Amino acid sequence: MLKNCCFCIDLKSGTSIIAVLCIVAYLLLSFSSFGVEPVSAFIYLCKVAICVIGFIGVFKDNVVFVSIFSYYYWAKVVLEFFSSIVFSFSLFIVDAKSICRDMIDGHETDMDLETCISMITKGRIFLMIFVAVICFIELHFAFVVWAYYKKLRAEIFGERLVNEEATPSYGTVQNQA
Repeated sequence: MLKNCCFCIDLKSGTSIIAVLCIVAYLLLSFSSFGVEPVSAFIYLCKVAICVIGFIGVFKDNVVFVSIFSYYYWAKVVLEFFSSIVFSFSLFIVDAKSICRDMIDGHETDMDLETCISMITKGRIFLMIFVAVICFIELHFAFVVWAYYKKLRAEIFGERLVNEEATPSYGTVQNQA
C-alpha cells in the first residue's frame, strides 16, 4: 500500500490536493457548459459535490465521507479508462488518407498528401500517448485516495493494515504442576 503521494507528500495532504483539483476542474467544466449543455453542467456540479464531500472528509477525518470520495474516484477511473480505450480505437477508424484528401479538395490546407498523412498519424500517436499518461496519473491518484481511506479506516476502527506484521499467537501456557 502507498505511504506517500508522488513520493514526498503524505496521503492526507495528497488526497486533499486531489479533491481540490477535482473541485476546480469540475467547477470550470460546469461553468463552461452551462449555456451549451445544461445537463452536463448539472452532472459536473454533482461531481463537485462529491469532491467537496471528499475534501471535508479529509479535513475532518470522516471515514464515511472519504469512503464516498474513494469509491467515486475508483468508478471515475474505471469509466475513464474504458472510454479512453474506445477513444483510442475511434482515432483509427477513419483512414488518414481520406481525411487529407477531403482537406486538400476543400482547400483547407496547403500541405501535400504525404505531409498531411504524416501529420495526422503523428497527431494520433501523440493523443494516444497523452491519454495513456493521463490514465496512469489518474490511476496513481486513485491508489492514493484508496490508501488514505484504508489508513483512516484502520486508525478509526483499529483495523490492521495488510502490510503490517501480526504478532504470532501460540495460545496460553498452562501450569502443568
